Amino acid sequence: MSGDRSVDQRSSTALTLASGFVAAACIAAACLILARHPLAPIPLSSSIALYGLALWRWPALWLAVIPAILPTLDLTPWTGWMYVTESDVFVLTTLGVLLLRSPLSRADLTFGRGTGAIALALAAVGAIGTIRGLRLDLSPIGGSDNPYLRPDNALRLAKGLFSALALLPFLNRARRLHANSLVWFGVGMTVGLAIVAVAAIVERTLFVGLFDFNSDYRVVATFSSMHVGGGHIGAYIALALPFLAVCLLLRPRALFVTLMAAVGAAAVYSLIVTFARTAYVATFAAALVFCIGWATASVRGSRVGKLVIAVPVMVAMLIAAGVIVAAFQAEYMFQRIAELPEDARTRESNWSEGLALRDHDIMTSLFGMGLGTYPRALLARASGEIAATNFVARHDGERTYLSISADSPLYLDQKLLTLPEAPYTLSLEARSPDGKGAISALICEKLFLYSQNCQGNDLRLNAPGQWEPLAITIASDASQRRSPGIFHRPLDVSIFNAVRGTVIDVTSVHLRDRLGRELVDNGNFASGTQRWYFSDDQHSAWRILDQYLMTLFEEGALGVAVWLLLVGAALVNSWRGIRRGDRMGAMIAASLVAFLCSCVSDAVLEAPRLATVFYLIAFAGLTLIGANPRPGSD
Repeated sequence: MSGDRSVDQRSSTALTLASGFVAAACIAAACLILARHPLAPIPLSSSIALYGLALWRWPALWLAVIPAILPTLDLTPWTGWMYVTESDVFVLTTLGVLLLRSPLSRADLTFGRGTGAIALALAAVGAIGTIRGLRLDLSPIGGSDNPYLRPDNALRLAKGLFSALALLPFLNRARRLHANSLVWFGVGMTVGLAIVAVAAIVERTLFVGLFDFNSDYRVVATFSSMHVGGGHIGAYIALALPFLAVCLLLRPRALFVTLMAAVGAAAVYSLIVTFARTAYVATFAAALVFCIGWATASVRGSRVGKLVIAVPVMVAMLIAAGVIVAAFQAEYMFQRIAELPEDARTRESNWSEGLALRDHDIMTSLFGMGLGTYPRALLARASGEIAATNFVARHDGERTYLSISADSPLYLDQKLLTLPEAPYTLSLEARSPDGKGAISALICEKLFLYSQNCQGNDLRLNAPGQWEPLAITIASDASQRRSPGIFHRPLDVSIFNAVRGTVIDVTSVHLRDRLGRELVDNGNFASGTQRWYFSDDQHSAWRILDQYLMTLFEEGALGVAVWLLLVGAALVNSWRGIRRGDRMGAMIAASLVAFLCSCVSDAVLEAPRLATVFYLIAFAGLTLIGANPRPGSD
């Protein structure tokens, strides 16, 4: 017995030391990110400090904060940072504070019903995929500053999974100590959904009008990861909608039912204006699963009453009404439906040609090409018209410049933080090594994908291989046509290589208004692409348009098997919770079904913040059954 106690003591000491080391590393990383943040280090640092203090006082607070922050806090288009975002600082702070406040124990790392084995398998597959992605030698000649064409893109994609895995022990601890832990998680999901919905409504109001359902404008809201296309916002709304029912597990009920209805209406509107056909199907499937699960859990828990009938019917009616309005009243949706056969052929081609880029060996079949390798493989191996544009910051002894090789319609943008006073001048230096290139310099009203009221010109270069100064004077005020009120359309400085297959070098980008203010930061690219962000109209150049096939490409058959095992186990455990009368199981199961549907037509795990949310929901399903009292059971 004394030997067992000695082993336990050594194990506890080791966990305490490891917790302290990891906590210090997380806090140091958070501080470093904050110190180097190019925009708002003081407001962000203050918010993080307040959150850290609150988390120290109420350690379960992260269950509501993290799922609310992940889909909503993203300044990437303003900072140009794609590897690290502001939500990462919240995750690092959460880990650091929780580990300092209470180091991990063996109980925190003890999982039931195969959860530990699944977590280890996910970690192993993710680590193998990351290593293979880092080692794959398919980078463009001369290097790249396009994050999607760099080996360390593997680290960016792995962040989604490993952030969730790092939080799993604390989710396990919360489930053990707090009966209502998943209720708080549901609250965080609802808050996140509300913020995303408000952002979508503001975006529609600014750019096309709230009730214009005929425009082909599709909202992006807070999902900057859609700068190269994708259905991330639709997938998020579909997986988050079921958690609205958490309002019925709170009191006073009348207030939260009203809140649920308001957020639900805003979210369904946002779903409609995504014009994402797969998101419609995913949300409808989730509504069916939720209705069945909620009713079953209520009957099993002896809670048959008016709310048991009203809530599923309310949710189903909202979803059905949204789909009907979008499909049968919007002219653009008619067009989207008519394009289904053509889109199906495009996707089939994308799937077959994408998988053909893989190496043909047993290791690739089992473990895949590696995370983040698809754009590189397409650029290096594809012989068709579709390829990803590369750009890289270079030095020639006299200047630093950005070299842009046009293989897709890519726009390099910087968002203006100050409105220019007309007239203003946009100037730059550029050269075309072969004399065939042309550059477009524009100022546009733009969030991520859609440009409006652009002012500028296409500029032809006349001296091959020579630097040429170029300038455009814009007499009209860009703010004159902007929408009134406290919100305004964001303004971008945009650079575009207009001739496919050519190379353009650019530096000394300046925008000065009549007051002499310099409005462009890092215009000489001395800090790489900081503050610059890109968008691309060739969406299939960056992904396979199916998450199952994308996982097969990146992580092989083993990766697909482990991923499906995770989702399957989470669904089974959620159903067990439903049969025990736990209504939270209905929300989790419906959310997972929605995500599975969304994966059919897009690679949704390519967005790390969305991936973390998904994995946290799956882990919530895995830990739903426990010894503690179940949420929603009282």
